[in-house]
Amino acid sequence: RHKPNVKWGKDRGKEPERDNKDADKHIRLRHEFPWFWNCPGTGTEQQRTDFQGGSKFDGARWNDLHYTRAAKKAARTEAARAATTDATTDVTTNA
Repeated sequence: RHKPNVKWGKDRGKEPERDNKDADKHIRLRHEFPWFWNCPGTGTEQQRTDFQGGSKFDGARWNDLHYTRAAKKAARTEAARAATTDATTDVTTNA
């Protein structure tokens, strides 16, 4: 069987940032895409496990981060709660 050619380091390129006038509003929100936010890509395994995002958006695409089942489940629960809240807000606004 052929060994796959996987690069676990940083991908080439960066995610785009918005204009300076919208500096607070990044395309990739920290709670949805923590790996774009000052990621410790070359840090220890403990630093790269369940990484929740740093304080600064750097846009680097890191591949070597790991999330436990508990962290994934919590993220799915939060996303479902946010979707329910958004749907409720839309119904209330349009009524």
